[in-house]
This record gives sequence, C-alpha cells and structure tokens, in this order.
Amino acid sequence: MGDRVLPGGKKVIGGGAEVSGGGGEVLLTGMYPLNTAVYADAHEDQWSSTTMWSLKVHAICADPLPGREYVSERSITARFDKGTTVVCPAGKSVVGSGVLVYPNGGLVSIQTLNPGSYNGSEFVAVRGAVDDPAYIDSWRIDGVRHLRQDVGRRVAAMSRP
Repeated sequence: MGDRVLPGGKKVIGGGAEVSGGGGEVLLTGMYPLNTAVYADAHEDQWSSTTMWSLKVHAICADPLPGREYVSERSITARFDKGTTVVCPAGKSVVGSGVLVYPNGGLVSIQTLNPGSYNGSEFVAVRGAVDDPAYIDSWRIDGVRHLRQDVGRRVAAMSRP
C-alpha cells in the first residue's frame, strides 16, 4: 500500500482489486479504500502457487464528499464460513466499500462484497470462506469499511470489485 498525492484535492471514495495469474492458488484477502489510497492484500493459499501472479488495485477518486463517514463491522470469530452486514442509517448511502479477512495468510478468502438496499436502507454485505476444509483455526471478517454521504448528493455507487 502506498499513499500518493491526488490532484486537485481529490479523495478516494471507492476502489477494487483483482488477482491475475497464480493458477487459482492466490486468494484476495483484503481491499478497502482509505482517504488517499486503496489498500489491497492477497496471499498464496496453502499449496503455494508455482506460477507468477500480480495484484492490481483500482481507486475511484472525486472531490471530497460532504457528510462522508467511515463505518465498520466485525463478524464473530470462529472456524466456519461467515459474513457480516453494515446498514447505513437513514439519510446516508453507500459510495464505497471494503473488507479485510483476519488472519489473512491465504487460508480464508473473500467470497462476496455486495452493496444493496432493503426497505429504503442501504447496506454492504460481505462473506468469507475457508479455502482448505482441514483449516481449524478461528478467523473473522474484520474492518468492513464503507463510505457514505448525504442522500441527494450521491456521486457514485460501488459494485462488486
């Protein structure tokens, strides 16, 4: 991860990440926007890849959003597949989202990162899954982060990276 100076006072409002190569042996284990950068993390799984792979990170930049706030939620810490949902309070909407699996040594992967709405409330739902059925340690989806701004001034909506 690296911070860079964004032109004209722009801020990161969303992003995405993708793994290329790796022969199916590389798991995306984290991606979330920060103020001036997008953090992303990937790990080789327990079988380790013998092929080259790379991680590409995307940032969506815009003028600072009025009413922006970061919100996070944690899943329970346990051994089984799990997820969590963060719901926006009234008057706010999702403009970016992210997720981090902890611990993230390549044995648990991000399965979904989905924004949505229900009964007028917007939310972000995430889910992770164990890559190796023999994995017995506890883990959690940690630091689900999403950016929100006042409804009516919406700039962008994130979709699944």
